[in-house]
Amino acid sequence: MMFTGKNKENFEKWYKGLKRIKKTPIRFEVLPFSMQQGVYLEYLDSVGVNIFIGMDYGWTYAFYLNGVIIGCIVKLDVDTRQEALKEAFKKADELINKI
Repeated sequence: MMFTGKNKENFEKWYKGLKRIKKTPIRFEVLPFSMQQGVYLEYLDSVGVNIFIGMDYGWTYAFYLNGVIIGCIVKLDVDTRQEALKEAFKKADELINKI
């Protein structure tokens, strides 16, 4: 689990609701990380936080809250998109817990 605090609680409630709607018995923890990434992104979209990941002289990410940029990190010290997403999820968690 990449989220903490109230964001973790909100994510868990959201995921339980998603499981109920889609009638999937799958526990989040058993999903491969590539699938967890998709679920994390869908959750963040649902709370109005959008993440943009790009490659411009190194991996970068930006956060948008309801269409307004709220943060940007340039040149992450990572080699892959998956590592960049992990860093972006951690930062998104910090931002959401402050709101």
